[in-house]
Amino acid sequence: MRIFIHRGQSTFGPYRLEDVLHELSNGSLKPTDMATYDGGDNRFVPLAVVPGVAGTISTQPVAPRSRGRLGCGGWVALIFLIALVTGIVGSLLTDDKEAATREQTQRRRTPHEFGWAMGRQLLKSATTDSGSGGMVIFAQGCRAENPTVKKYTNAEYQQFLNGLMDAYIEWRRNGYVVPDTEIKDRAPAPAPTAAARVAPRYARPRPPYPNEARLAHATGTGVCHVVFGADGRVSSAEMTRSTGASVLDLSTMDFVSANWTGEPGTKDNFTFVYNLP
Repeated sequence: MRIFIHRGQSTFGPYRLEDVLHELSNGSLKPTDMATYDGGDNRFVPLAVVPGVAGTISTQPVAPRSRGRLGCGGWVALIFLIALVTGIVGSLLTDDKEAATREQTQRRRTPHEFGWAMGRQLLKSATTDSGSGGMVIFAQGCRAENPTVKKYTNAEYQQFLNGLMDAYIEWRRNGYVVPDTEIKDRAPAPAPTAAARVAPRYARPRPPYPNEARLAHATGTGVCHVVFGADGRVSSAEMTRSTGASVLDLSTMDFVSANWTGEPGTKDNFTFVYNLP
């Protein structure tokens, strides 16, 4: 039996039945190709119904190829990955927002207010006194590292340092743990001798220009109110008019309290002038 294959306007063949079956097996021909065959009244029919071909072609449906659907574990992993990425991005955005908020808050503060706030935070848990020099060193570190302080002009930096010193003075007045050295320095003076009672000599050396003030280029004139106790030592020293630089005010009060003596039970105001040496 001869078989002819028709595709569009083209006709191929004749094929023997064995040739058609072979071509079907290797995919060159398809069961849906139109064909005519000897004894078929020249009618076009699908190749699959040609006698000898019908029954040899499998009618089993081809299983669709799996598209790799995610199982339960896959969905869990995917959800975890999305949550992880979202959390990281959200954390970065939050950190950036908080940093921007902190910087805006710092910019709204005056340099003095910012220095005072940083000094309070620094001294919040302090139990020993590193002196005004420690505050100056801290201020220098801020000027090198803190993004807000780094932008200050020299005048703004001086205000920032004054704020630190004001916080330090407040901390000292409010009862920090007094070092043993200060307790020793403030011990009662020995009783005056007879010669001293006859011709008293009171120690009132001029306060030196402190190194901390030199580092800050601080100058100014101030008035200190000094009260002498029953033993002739200074019982109180307060700046009634600031020099304009907290480091000079604090150094003056400390020096006068530790080194001056006067007529017991008296008080007076003293003027101090500080210029760059």
